[in-house]
Amino acid sequence: MPNSTLHNSLVQKSKYKLVVLYLLAIFACKPEFTLDHAPPSDKVPVAQVFPSEIMGQKAKLQKIVGKNGVLGFAADYGTNNRIEVYQIISKQEKEAVQYFEKQILPFFKKQESHYSKKIGGKPAAYAKDKQDRLYYAWVNQNWIFHLMGNSSKEMQAIVKKFSYISD
Repeated sequence: MPNSTLHNSLVQKSKYKLVVLYLLAIFACKPEFTLDHAPPSDKVPVAQVFPSEIMGQKAKLQKIVGKNGVLGFAADYGTNNRIEVYQIISKQEKEAVQYFEKQILPFFKKQESHYSKKIGGKPAAYAKDKQDRLYYAWVNQNWIFHLMGNSSKEMQAIVKKFSYISD
């Protein structure tokens, strides 16, 4: 009996160490992007906000129905590579932060791994789902940007082409 107690204790400690290592790996691999790029001008046509193509896939633009004074557009690049852009019509950053917290963050929190924090004073979030798809979103003034990529390679391609973020 004492050996089984010792064995159970060792197994528990091993499981604890694996969980700690897993969490360290997640947080060590999270991306740190530069978000201090000026957001688009209100006068820029929507099509010019998005890259015309990413990894050989042309942008397919569509309007997103926003809630309460939010104008949204998305560009799809192939399967599951997407950029969404939301503009708060009132031009108030605090309203953009509220929308981000109520409409965007809950999706991130449902993913397998996720974190959120302020980067350069801007609310930002990162997530990875069970299929290893990556999600990244942040607020910049009265704009919210939301990137989705099938893999880290595809997310890097999106970041390289999108004018409002850099690595």
